Amino acid sequence: PIGDDASSEVAAILRDHAGVMWVGTDTGVVRLGEGKRRRFGVRDGLVDASVHALMVAKNGDVWAGSKAGLSRIRGDQVRSYTHADGLPRGRVRAIHQAPDGKIWVGTYGGGLARVGEARLAQVNSRHGLGENYVSRILPDATGRWWMLGNRGLYAAQWRDLNAVAEGRSQTLACTTVREAEGMTEGNGGASPAGWALRSGVLYLPTVDGLARFDPRAIRVDDVPPKTHIERISRADDQEIQPLSGRALLP
Repeated sequence: PIGDDASSEVAAILRDHAGVMWVGTDTGVVRLGEGKRRRFGVRDGLVDASVHALMVAKNGDVWAGSKAGLSRIRGDQVRSYTHADGLPRGRVRAIHQAPDGKIWVGTYGGGLARVGEARLAQVNSRHGLGENYVSRILPDATGRWWMLGNRGLYAAQWRDLNAVAEGRSQTLACTTVREAEGMTEGNGGASPAGWALRSGVLYLPTVDGLARFDPRAIRVDDVPPKTHIERISRADDQEIQPLSGRALLP
């Protein structure tokens, strides 16, 4: 059996770059490779033994998400992050590495968090995120990150998420795919909660079964419309007559 006994529940499975298998259970993370088994638990530094999400980074680090936070396994060393480090409250359900190497975390109820060198940065519905439930993060070819939530799918540009995380912006635009478009509540209690094919098509678990979605079917115009002023009124509702030529507004 995987874990301490035969009753251990498996919620996440991962194969790393070297072909080693990693298994997330309710008693910790188990590494299986070269005929050896190594278990990582709370005594080894995991923030919590019940692991629901696993992700391997480009440098070989394995990241584990649990109901109490996030843990990084590097070799046999474990580093953990909790709410005290800036992680949103809520169990970690999704872990994704951005093109710049930064680790992003999706939580169940707290939105997103970006793991940085110092304190973690949060992005949530207050900034315009579709919702605060993130069970999977899947990028498409245009730089949008599609996230599986309780009300369906939603997406934001990675550059906009970065701008909010870095404090360069307070808001972001978000595209949503809800029940009206044929999507239903995502089902993301295990990892991975969805997969992207090489074609770009996404397959996602929902409470009503398996959903197939092609991001190319959603066209988003990122260019803001030109402003056209038709009427200007004063505070006393008196209309200001247009001037000939151009007028500069304060």
